[in-house]
Amino acid sequence: MISPELVTNLVTETLFQVETAIGAICASNLRATTAAFADALSTGGGAAAKALFNVRADLPDGDFAYMLADSAAMADQYNHKDKLCAALASAGTQPSNQKRMATFATFVNTFWGKEFAGQCFYDTECVRVRGGNRSKLRFDFHTRTRTHTCVFF
Repeated sequence: MISPELVTNLVTETLFQVETAIGAICASNLRATTAAFADALSTGGGAAAKALFNVRADLPDGDFAYMLADSAAMADQYNHKDKLCAALASAGTQPSNQKRMATFATFVNTFWGKEFAGQCFYDTECVRVRGGNRSKLRFDFHTRTRTHTCVFF
């Protein structure tokens, strides 16, 4: 089991790297969006936040946070920071936390695909159960032009 502290450090470092690459305004929007999700997870709104991504309500918060950070990091990594930043900005100038979360979820579900967040890759319980058969550890994500598949051996 991964400790919550390790997850926090991993997410924080990932977001720091992304923020360095995406520019000040976009980074500010990403921090505010991340804070909106953190607030939801800490104040009883975690199930509703997770539902935006079609994941199970009892998905560990650390797994969910990793998926959030990774979905933003991959947008930058695969040269789509303009799409990420445009999506974050589309929430408006002073959006509510709910609006920020819904806007980011729409980006992830549209850009990476509705199945993105719910795959085994972001679910430690799923990985644990399937750990004896690693050929089943498959991660698919979708862009507008193609589907990418990673299979872990």
